[in-house]
Amino acid sequence: MIKNKTGNVSGINILTHNILKQQGFNVQPVLLSTRENGYVTKIHPVISDFNYIITQLTIDGETFLLDATENTLAFGEVPFRCLNQYGRLLDFKNGSAWIDIRPKQNSSYLYKDKIILDENLNLNGHAKHVFVGYHGYFKRKELDQVNKQKFIDQLKKKNEEITISNFNIENEDNTEKNYVEEFDFSFAPEEIGGVLYINPFTKPFFKENPFKLSQRTYPVDFGYKDSYTHLVSLELPKNYEFIDVPKNSSYSIPNKLGNVSVIFQTKDNQIMISHRITFNSPYYPSEYYAILKEFFNLIVQIENDTLITIKKIN
Repeated sequence: MIKNKTGNVSGINILTHNILKQQGFNVQPVLLSTRENGYVTKIHPVISDFNYIITQLTIDGETFLLDATENTLAFGEVPFRCLNQYGRLLDFKNGSAWIDIRPKQNSSYLYKDKIILDENLNLNGHAKHVFVGYHGYFKRKELDQVNKQKFIDQLKKKNEEITISNFNIENEDNTEKNYVEEFDFSFAPEEIGGVLYINPFTKPFFKENPFKLSQRTYPVDFGYKDSYTHLVSLELPKNYEFIDVPKNSSYSIPNKLGNVSVIFQTKDNQIMISHRITFNSPYYPSEYYAILKEFFNLIVQIENDTLITIKKIN
């Protein structure tokens, strides 16, 4: 198996368990049902409901969940398909028990964009995008499956209105550090009657609402707590000024389960924009569906319809 680099999930993770146990580590197997397979009934668990096995490692009282099937996972991280609420720990000495399958680290996006309008009315910017937790995992997994140059070319083609150059990736193989993409970009503002219109969010987190149904009878399970932050600075030439700046806004999901906000601060010829989205729970019962749908409507509106208007000073 090791020499040929072949094997199924059970074989690979049981081998991992046995090697660690042989070395004297405190390990137990954990059975679970993947997200695609659905939830396991806790009241009367049936072995046929489970379709996956991972390993729990305990060191100095701290537990880690391990899966050796993917090389893009950080230590203590299991594939996204395993984030299905809970699993069954098989302890043959003290008895089996249910355990929560929860990431130790919150996942997040952090986008920092610095944009400058030049005298030729071109917008030139520098971006640093940081992907933490499972967002870094998804990026590394995507990059692992294609040629690196092809991966970069695909990213450049996602928005044809923006020209990307000097693209660089940091920590693509170091899963213990945050995955980072850094690049320069340029685009042209829309001009109507001497007024320039600029959408500062060149790479929206959500182009459309992922929730399309009018009603939903089952819960929303994102798998992990999540946050999105987009910080933008926009600087104008001295002979230009801001005409209309959108108002600050904020909306919260009841019981402090989430928040979306956007804040605009202007000073002389510069505007600072802070846009944040937080999901304080990975799991939302079905009664939250209508709230989440409206929540995402607001996010899409902020990221796709926000316009900064500027004009030349006479």
